[in-house]
Amino acid sequence: MILVAGLFVVLWLNLRRPVREMVASINAGRELPTTGIEELDGIGAAVNLAMERVRTSEEHVRLLLNSTAEGSTESIPTASARSPTRPA
Repeated sequence: MILVAGLFVVLWLNLRRPVREMVASINAGRELPTTGIEELDGIGAAVNLAMERVRTSEEHVRLLLNSTAEGSTESIPTASARSPTRPA
């Protein structure tokens, strides 16, 4: 029982701060810092890569939406630019 309690205390002291920092970074939209713990650093690297892919995708979508919005107003001919219709 004492061994389990000791293991819990060691894990609590060694993991609480790095996990808290990782969660705070994710919530703030910042890149996750390295922790010095190989397993957590692997998770952090994967999360950083995923967040970068999301940012890149958002930028592409934003550019497409902006170019579509600009192009849609330019492609609608004005009344003076329309070709005359033939009489019936």
